[in-house]
Parts: sequence; C-alpha cells; structure tokens
Amino acid sequence: MPPVRCAYPRTRRMAGLVVATCVLLVPWTAAPHPSVAVASGQIPGGRLSVSAAQVSYPRGALVRVTVQLRNVSRGPIQVGSSEAVECAKVGPSAVVLSEQGTQVYPPAPLGGLQGSCGPNGLDDPKSLRPLLPGQTMTRHPYVILGGPTIRAIVTYYVQVRGEYVTLHATSKPLSVSLYDAPKPALMLVTSPSLSATITPETGVPAATLRTVYQWLCPGDGNAFGTAPMPSWKPVRPDSAGRYTLTPGCPQPYQWHVGAGFPNEPVVYIDYCRPSEFGCEEGEQRHSQVVVSG
Repeated sequence: MPPVRCAYPRTRRMAGLVVATCVLLVPWTAAPHPSVAVASGQIPGGRLSVSAAQVSYPRGALVRVTVQLRNVSRGPIQVGSSEAVECAKVGPSAVVLSEQGTQVYPPAPLGGLQGSCGPNGLDDPKSLRPLLPGQTMTRHPYVILGGPTIRAIVTYYVQVRGEYVTLHATSKPLSVSLYDAPKPALMLVTSPSLSATITPETGVPAATLRTVYQWLCPGDGNAFGTAPMPSWKPVRPDSAGRYTLTPGCPQPYQWHVGAGFPNEPVVYIDYCRPSEFGCEEGEQRHSQVVVSG
C-alpha cells in the first residue's frame, strides 16, 4: 500500500459519525503499448487508473479518456462526485495540468459564466454510490488538453473504526505529447438572431461535434436567467453537413461556447452584448463580439 498523507484540519459529525479527510498520491505505472497511454496505481481499498487512446494529440484537443476505480478491499466503499465539468457526476474523473503543473481543465475556459462544481461528498449522502468488493466503476469524461498531463481523481469514503474517512485519491500525471494543428472554422452570425456554424478541417473524419455552453437571456421585466449546460452535449450535422449552434433565445446578453470534434482542437465563442444586464464594466468591447480559436 502506498504511503498516505492525511490532513485533519477539522472534523464533522454526520449521523453520529466523525468525518475526516485524507489526501492521497498514487504511484504511477505506464503501459508499454505504443498507441495507448495508461497510468494506474494502488490506493487504500482500491486501484485507480486513467488511459487515453493515443500518446499524442493536437494542443487544445477535446479528448475522451477512460478512468476506472476498482474496489480491491473486503468491504464496500462509498463513491462521491469528483471535480469535473459534469456537475454532480458521481465517480472518478480526470483533470489536465499545464507544463508548469497548474490545473487548466476543468473548467472549460469559457468567459464569465462557466465554473467548476467541485466535490459533493457527504454533504449530499444520497449522491453516493456503493462500490462492492471486486466491482469496477468506469467513467469516460471529456477533457481539453490545454496541457500535456492528465491525472485521474476520485473522492470516496471508507469506514475506519466507526468513522467515515473522506479520501481524495489522485494518480500521478499521465503524459501525452502535444503538437500544433489547425482548428475548425467558425462563422458567427449576429443578425437577425445569434447563431454559429462550425466546419471541421479538411481531412478530419466526419464525427459528432461536442459543445459545452452557457447563455444569459432576457427574462420578464428586469429579470434574467441562465441556462448552463455543464457537460459536453452532442451536435449532429444538418442535411447540408453543417454544424449549427444557437443559444436559448434569439438575442442573449451573453453566450459562451466551447466546441470541438473528437481529438481535434476546441474553438470558443465569447459573445457579450453591451446592455444593462450584459457585459461587466471593462468587458464592453467596440466589436461587441469576441471569437477566439
């Protein structure tokens, strides 16, 4: 079993039990197969791994990885939600680090409205999922490769002498190589209603476009509402082969989009319409529309 570094800044009581917190670092082993990258290691009561289908990708690519948590103990463990762009998604997930070791995903680098949900933990016991001895929990989260390293993360709970201990397990980073590649073409239309059309680069195989987005639309009177979509949603082409995106209303105050084809660079839209409920002070640009890729 690997050495465990625990921190107990405070304890909480829940249903008569004391809840403490441990932070774990997992040893790393790499698979020798040249076309598949894998990082796997033992954690107390389980085994945590992350894998990617390739060893190199375009920088900023949208990549679907596989993360697994296997219970190798003699009793059940309770699995909570890990930090991920999918809010309240229970199970192991993955994060991406820059060359300097800074976490660059999640969240998606959208303007203004996008945020990360963070762990739920025992604050919501109904969200926990039991993992019985010998069982494996597998997730396939999307990540944006804004950096060359990926690591698996998981939050789970075990009983130790009648106490629930919160375990935040993290594998050592899995390294992939990144290279520069062209990005999909993006065309933004602002009148009479807001929309965007995305076209993949020539030679990229036809695939489902994935998007994460939020918008801010006018409401009744002075009210306004947000419509967050915190997970990567599929967008399929129309009969002409175009991938068209639209917000939840014809003229939103804000519209923030990240869109990408599998294993290709993600493009972004940060639309902000200067108005009473729109851009924050300092964000009201003369163009009123900012498109970055």
